[in-house]
Amino acid sequence: MHCLLTGYSKYFNDRHKRAGHLFQNRYKSPIVHEDGYCREVVRYIHLNPLRSGIVPSVDALEEYPWTGHRRIVHGGRPEWQDTDLLQVEFHGRDADSGWIRNYCDFLRMTAKSKGDCAVPADIANPSDYTDEIQSLGLTGPHKVFTDLLQRISALHGVPAEQVLAGDRNYVTVNARRAVLKLCKSQTGISTAQLARWMGMKESTARYLVNSGQ
Repeated sequence: MHCLLTGYSKYFNDRHKRAGHLFQNRYKSPIVHEDGYCREVVRYIHLNPLRSGIVPSVDALEEYPWTGHRRIVHGGRPEWQDTDLLQVEFHGRDADSGWIRNYCDFLRMTAKSKGDCAVPADIANPSDYTDEIQSLGLTGPHKVFTDLLQRISALHGVPAEQVLAGDRNYVTVNARRAVLKLCKSQTGISTAQLARWMGMKESTARYLVNSGQ
C-alpha cells in the first residue's frame, strides 16, 4: 500500500503540476480479530458511498458499481470478489441460507436515506443512538461498555486495544471520547468507573466527556 499510494501520488502530482500530499491520512490496517468486528468493518466500508452522498439511499447502493455491496446482493461481477467469509459471518454456507438477508438487515440497521449515523467523527447527539443501544438487548453495565467499545472502535477504524492503550492520535482520541460520552449519556455508569475500565485517570475521562461537541 505504501508503494501504491506513493507511486500514484507522484504520478498525479507530475500530471497536474502540483506538489504535496494527495491522500489525507496514512494507510491503516488494523487486525480484525474480535467477534463482530469484521461485521462492523464491512458495514463501514460498504456504507461509504452513502455517507459521502454519492448515492442517496441503501437501495441505490445496490446498483452502485464501485463497492462490493452490489455483488453480495445480486451476484455477478467482479467474479474475483470472495464472499465466503461473509457467508460464515452472517450464518450460512449457501445462497439459500438467508445470509444475504442477514447481511442486508445488518447494513440497514443504522443507515438513513441520506447518509448514516454509524460513523461519527465526534458524538454531537448521543441520543441519536438510544434506539440502537436498546435494540442490542444488552444486560449489565460492563457488557454495555465492552460492546460499545468494540462497536465504536470498529466504526472509527481503530482496534479496541488501541482505544484503551492511551494512544493520542486524533482518530483514537475521538473514539475514546465517543465511548465515554455514549456510556455516560445512555447508561448509569459513573465517570470514575468508566475511567477504571478504560485504564485512564478520572480527571482525563471527565475532560473527554466535557470536551468536543
